[in-house]
Amino acid sequence: MTTWPGTNVLRHRRRPSAARVLPASTAALVLATGAAIFAFGGSSGASQSTQVQNAQDMLANCQTLVANTKTGTAQHNRAVNCVNDEKAIIAILTAPSPSPSPSGTPSPSPSPSPSPSPSATDTPSPTPTTPSPTPTTPSPTPTTPSPTPSPSPTGGCPVAGTNVPGGADPWGGCWPGPGNTGVPAGAVLTNYTGPCTITTAGTVIDHQLVTCATLDIQAANVVIRMSMLNGTDVTDSATSSASFTITDSTVVNGARDQCLCIGDHNFTAVRVEVRGGNRSMYCARTCTVTDSWLHGQQLQGSQHGSGLREEQGTTATHDVLVCDYPIVNDATTLGCSADLTGYPDFAPIKNNTIRRNLLLASPTDSFCAYGGATGGKPFSSDPTNATNQVFVENVWQRGGNGKCGAFGPITDFATGRTGNQWVGNVWDDGTAVSPA
Repeated sequence: MTTWPGTNVLRHRRRPSAARVLPASTAALVLATGAAIFAFGGSSGASQSTQVQNAQDMLANCQTLVANTKTGTAQHNRAVNCVNDEKAIIAILTAPSPSPSPSGTPSPSPSPSPSPSPSATDTPSPTPTTPSPTPTTPSPTPTTPSPTPSPSPTGGCPVAGTNVPGGADPWGGCWPGPGNTGVPAGAVLTNYTGPCTITTAGTVIDHQLVTCATLDIQAANVVIRMSMLNGTDVTDSATSSASFTITDSTVVNGARDQCLCIGDHNFTAVRVEVRGGNRSMYCARTCTVTDSWLHGQQLQGSQHGSGLREEQGTTATHDVLVCDYPIVNDATTLGCSADLTGYPDFAPIKNNTIRRNLLLASPTDSFCAYGGATGGKPFSSDPTNATNQVFVENVWQRGGNGKCGAFGPITDFATGRTGNQWVGNVWDDGTAVSPA
């Protein structure tokens, strides 16, 4: 597996020190929403006693956070949810386990799927077609069509309100969030007993609880659906010809070493919830992310956090993006960079389409988005850098300071460069957002 460079490659601007925060021991908090029941684990095959001990350790961390945060705050509420979930996890781990069903078996190549819907039911849907294993350099104008958000389900959205996760969007549908992303409520999962390194093309992981520390995908057309990946970094970064599709699934991580946590090329993610880790998704090249919810990052050391990091060939449509880790430490530079990042550290940033996404306000973000034209990086002077960057009809939350991030909604978007578009981007009150 590729080992990613240190955290200094992620740009993080200093800002005034934040108020007193909790001890580092609480950084391993796993945020929970109750979408499905799962167990916190390390690598696949960990003993039951080890998994129980991990859950008990997590419970203790969450209880500490409950005791040290103010009642009614978002951080306190998340800690309470974590306590409840860890208690449920311990109960499940200490109860008789169901017999595992066969997993990790090859299946025919995936076939196209229907347009994504606001929420999933516990019935496997046809497998989406994954990108080709060896893509060519992305064309100036991305060719992947942008899905149209589906209308609101009967009875309204899962969450009350507008321009919030799970709430109403401006086009008659619902934003992804609680109730319409991740493993559907009531899904029955069995323990994944397949390999943590997948080398068989067409492998399908369906209705599984995966606890591999890394799910290393080294084959084409791998499918993950209706599954919980707990403490798992899902990556195909080591194999250029690999590809995968992940749908109606949840990926959860605590604070850990560099985590993609879904990445980094030739992948499609639909109705996926990702929480934890220092970064929710990384697209190095040719990725499609639709109707997904990226949030709840967990950092350690001097890490910089982000929701989605784009590089080349990203098509992100109708997602909810945020980096909401609540701690800023200027001494170590730990903290969030942005909901959407893209810096020319490893390659020029180009050919990315960001359409109809909701970028949530976060006071610990520097900015809520980066546009690709960051200076002082290895590929900043490449003539193709920060070109064909398309931002269309995205919504930025203003937040408490009216700016989304600490310093503003977006930075480093080069309006005059080839193919760049800035069209119909607005604040959550409907007023225009400037690309400055």
